[in-house]
Amino acid sequence: MAEPIDEPTGLPLALIEHWGLGCEGKPSDLADGTRQHDLTHARLLDADEEARILAGAALLHRLTNSPHNRLEDKFKAFFSVLEEAKEALSKRDAKPPDLREAFAETLTAFRVYLNHMPPWFREEHGKDSEVERVWKRACSEEYDRSFDYRVAYNLRNESDHRSDVVDVRLSARVTGPQSSERRVSITLRDDVLDRAIADGRWQARIRQELRTHPRPVIADDLLRSLYRSVDRILARTLLAQQQSIEDSIQTVRSAAASFECDGNPVLMRFSVGEEGWPRTTQSLKMQSLPIGAADILERALEDSASILWPTFAIRMACVGPVVNLHTVAPDLARCATVSLLQIATVSEREADVLLQAVSAEAAQQAVAQAVVATWPPGIGVIVGTPVPVDD
Repeated sequence: MAEPIDEPTGLPLALIEHWGLGCEGKPSDLADGTRQHDLTHARLLDADEEARILAGAALLHRLTNSPHNRLEDKFKAFFSVLEEAKEALSKRDAKPPDLREAFAETLTAFRVYLNHMPPWFREEHGKDSEVERVWKRACSEEYDRSFDYRVAYNLRNESDHRSDVVDVRLSARVTGPQSSERRVSITLRDDVLDRAIADGRWQARIRQELRTHPRPVIADDLLRSLYRSVDRILARTLLAQQQSIEDSIQTVRSAAASFECDGNPVLMRFSVGEEGWPRTTQSLKMQSLPIGAADILERALEDSASILWPTFAIRMACVGPVVNLHTVAPDLARCATVSLLQIATVSEREADVLLQAVSAEAAQQAVAQAVVATWPPGIGVIVGTPVPVDD
């Protein structure tokens, strides 16, 4: 080891730095009002462990601190402000919060999200990565499928550079001898939409749609729809990284489980002095192992699959002779005359395949109909169309 360099204080500083695992204990309050955490060193990491744990921790941290997370915070903040406005209506002399500003801030966050995600991907994965391509395709798909997404995509520049884009109305009315109704109404301004129809900076498709779309356009419903679109984009993006995310979750959890810690497991970067580990050390940096981020991303992966491929219940109403449907799928039972048969829950893609097969079997056996319905109690039947199962 190189000779330590003595500073005026006489404390030894090593030229070799290491990463290790440690435990930050529960805080205790000192007499001077400061709060202190006991810190214990657990063990050094070898080179392979260090590279693997640092990479896994960095990925989990970045995925839970991305431009998407900041946009999600703005969505939540808007709907929180909306609830505050409703509460203010019921309180005398209470000043309602500024919903125009909250709406504008959410649109700005959407613009920032679209602008910041590509460089974020490139920093994490390099130029022209598969993950970035998945994200771009997902954005394009949402633009194609959602009128609200198209409006928000074009409206963000109007909101940032020209004017407020929503009208807010707070109203209260008597609905009975002892009852009243209080309402917060947020709508896109008609003059903004009228200008958009003639504004060449708005894309031709949405300009044409605005000519015939019913008004008023409810602004909070637009943001709810946009939120769902952004969630679908996130779901596709996370699933494109599923293996690396799951590996990182396993790595971080294994590191935390490798030693006993009643407090907060941490990563520590430190220098080792002449006398070696652990007697003479100087801590240079400390960061928590992202256990919370691992839990969040594990749930996010599960939610992503549900968002993109919701669970469906297949039900079949049969009229006519007994039909043997075991040829359709192993878990399909006989469908007797005038009966309703519940099949195991399946994904949307599986539901489509089963419906095609059941329809073919039904045609051959003169079965009246093959239907898909939600779980009880609301058995709303739509023939031939998968319907998500209500939670």
